[in-house]
Amino acid sequence: LCGLMVNTDLNGLTGIVAPPGLSQGQEVPGTLKIRLENGREVAARPGHLEMIKEDMERSRELRLQQVSEQILQESEGGVQGLRAAAAAAVAAAAAEAAANE
Repeated sequence: LCGLMVNTDLNGLTGIVAPPGLSQGQEVPGTLKIRLENGREVAARPGHLEMIKEDMERSRELRLQQVSEQILQESEGGVQGLRAAAAAAVAAAAAEAAANE
């Protein structure tokens, strides 16, 4: 994410574009749902997205791989997948909050 004027703390975070219909929240016209490396999902306009072109640190790459696997499970698992994804997002947010203390 880049160039955000609101929620500037999200600038620089990486994530994966969630396929339509698999987002955890309400669809927002003109935006894409981005599942961030910390499990949080945000809506962002395409102009605020930048493709990753360089190698990233291994821990960030692993987190994005987990997010990708989570999205895949959701697409295959219907409601159960969404519940598992919600639980994973809560756990990721709790871990992030603990790390920031």
